[in-house]
Amino acid sequence: YPAGLNYFTILPAVANTYDNQTRSDRFIIGTSANYTPLSWFSNKFRVGLDMNIGRAELYFPPQPAGLDPFSARASFDLVNTKGFIAQGRPLNQDFTINYDATVTRDVSSSLVSNSSFGVQFLSNTYHRTDAYGQDLGSFGIRSVSSAAVTTGGEQDTTQKSIGFYVQQQAAWRDRLFLTGALRVDNNSAFGSQLNRVVYPKASLSYVISEEPFFHFPAVDQLRLRLAWGQAGNSPGPFDAIRSFTTSVVTGATGTSSALRYGSVGNPNLKPERGSEVELGFESSLIDGRLGLDLTYYNKTTHDALLPVAVPPSTGFAGTQLQNLGTIANHGLEVVLNATPLRRSALTIQSMITLSTNHNKLVSFGDNRAPIVFGDYAPVQRYQVGYPLAAYWTQRVQYDANGNVVKNAAGQPILDPNSVFMGPSVPTREMSFSNDFVMFEKLRLHSLFDYKGGHYMFNVKDWRRDRAGVSWATVNPQANPDEVLARQFPAENWFDVQKADFLKLRDLSLSYDLPAAFLGRVADRATVMLAGHNLRIWTKYGGADPELNFNGGTSTFNRNDSWTVPNPRRYTISLALGF
Repeated sequence: YPAGLNYFTILPAVANTYDNQTRSDRFIIGTSANYTPLSWFSNKFRVGLDMNIGRAELYFPPQPAGLDPFSARASFDLVNTKGFIAQGRPLNQDFTINYDATVTRDVSSSLVSNSSFGVQFLSNTYHRTDAYGQDLGSFGIRSVSSAAVTTGGEQDTTQKSIGFYVQQQAAWRDRLFLTGALRVDNNSAFGSQLNRVVYPKASLSYVISEEPFFHFPAVDQLRLRLAWGQAGNSPGPFDAIRSFTTSVVTGATGTSSALRYGSVGNPNLKPERGSEVELGFESSLIDGRLGLDLTYYNKTTHDALLPVAVPPSTGFAGTQLQNLGTIANHGLEVVLNATPLRRSALTIQSMITLSTNHNKLVSFGDNRAPIVFGDYAPVQRYQVGYPLAAYWTQRVQYDANGNVVKNAAGQPILDPNSVFMGPSVPTREMSFSNDFVMFEKLRLHSLFDYKGGHYMFNVKDWRRDRAGVSWATVNPQANPDEVLARQFPAENWFDVQKADFLKLRDLSLSYDLPAAFLGRVADRATVMLAGHNLRIWTKYGGADPELNFNGGTSTFNRNDSWTVPNPRRYTISLALGF
């Protein structure tokens, strides 16, 4: 690339010729039926389907002869400068069936019994077909079949689960509620050595404000809560299964397809099992103008699902998901609702939510070294006594005066001790929303969202530092020692950055159309103009600290690697009710 432009990979003139399009058609349909053959026996049946049909296309037109968009990356230059097109067709379907039955009996004038049982069936099917074409021959050709070189791929995933439950609740004088329940689950992703899992739960709820001795005029209602229960987190569809794939191999007589190992699998794999205790209260104050809910939770997870590197001697590559160790989790959740003004001309409703979360890997269950991982650099690890997948960095050594320690060749010396930076997921979250309702028809809504206490690996800055094209390395006034440290290959301390942010998540204006205007078309209608992700305030060095190159992976593998940030969106909608 032309010297001095400070572009590490693609020139903007080339990148701007990319055409990246996505489209999604989503259909959600469901129905329910209620049947009460007896006054004390009720039944509810629900069935639903959520289908998402997507299409993604990336088109890169042929480039002028001699253009070198990727510097020395000749393999890319020889193929993709002649044009490239990729198409993906994902189809995701979620199908659910639920049946619930409840038997309600008055044991006495003060005691009511509610016995429930039911079944839940879930099925997820994912199918994806991909097609790639290289060497399009001419500008404007966007057909994969017209390319000189074509390849394709296909992926199918199906996961099913079924669960049965029974629950018994005793209600005394409509103020003290004692509940016990048991759930049995089975999942197609469980290992062959596991058929089902059982999860119990129990809870106690007490509306103390109903008692005669409770005399607090400002308190409309106060409910105290205490609960204990167990729940599980199932592995992925193929985590328990040994899988195979094919590759094209070249022999003495030509090329052919050959079978090779895909993943090692784990027949003993089972779901994570978490035991959680919750306690808190719900309150309504000052004639419903103020509401305060508080919950404290403490959760311990056993058989945690963690990826472990497979020894090369097994013939497999990559990682194997295993049930390892114990995780501790605790936090606080607070919800404050307020209606400072309630008039026919104007009503103001506000809500503040606050939550904290602190997790720690208590043990691996055996004497195991920390699990270190990372896509671009080994900056995350599972280590006993620290948060899950926390960030750890390598830093060069500094002397007492803050200068980089160098070897005889003038190169920095790496500190042998890794530096603990912090967790990779937020430890505190807060949201603040306001609704201004005018004449019960016009509504102005705003939502601010804050997340903090965590870090993110900024791969873009890390790569720019390595290449010496970041502002921190080309700034004439930069500290020479810092420039040297940033460009040192093993240094990554500068680019694991605090990821706190505040977002204006939503701002909308809606209006309920008058019934006279609708006539017989609909019973009710609301038109809404809304904006999403309108503004972000952050000191993070990337575009958006909320994104993750790896998506929502269960391994917490997080980095910001040229991922498209959440877009600013504007929508207009019309909702009709019949």
